[in-house]
Amino acid sequence: MDAGHRPRALVVEDEPHVRELWCEFLRVMGCDSDQAATGVEGLDYLDRARYDLLVTDLLMPGLNGWDLASAVRRQDPSVGVIVISGSSTSIDVSLLEEPGVTLLEKPIDLSAFRKAVQDSLSARSLATQREAAATTTGV
Repeated sequence: MDAGHRPRALVVEDEPHVRELWCEFLRVMGCDSDQAATGVEGLDYLDRARYDLLVTDLLMPGLNGWDLASAVRRQDPSVGVIVISGSSTSIDVSLLEEPGVTLLEKPIDLSAFRKAVQDSLSARSLATQREAAATTTGV
């Protein structure tokens, strides 16, 4: 990310202790984060703020993680997305083919989570740099 810019993440997870764990881990990695307990609450956050990264549980009551991932990618296709699942069913393979989208299956190895965050933020940074260069050159 830009020098002086702390990446901003939105964590959407219906289990409070898991949500707190991801936020704390992101803080240690140098990210600011907001948290939501439901997909609907997550959409509210997405409407009010811009994020560099979305970390979301896949299966939640109501709006699921794929719906959130699709919403954030429509808003800004360069936002990194990490979808966390306890089950590999209901996986939208087309989303996984997009750069910056990662699926992690529970139980999560923290080194895999760290790598997914770093990869997602790196992809976001490159996309932002390309967009800035295109704007500057008028391409």
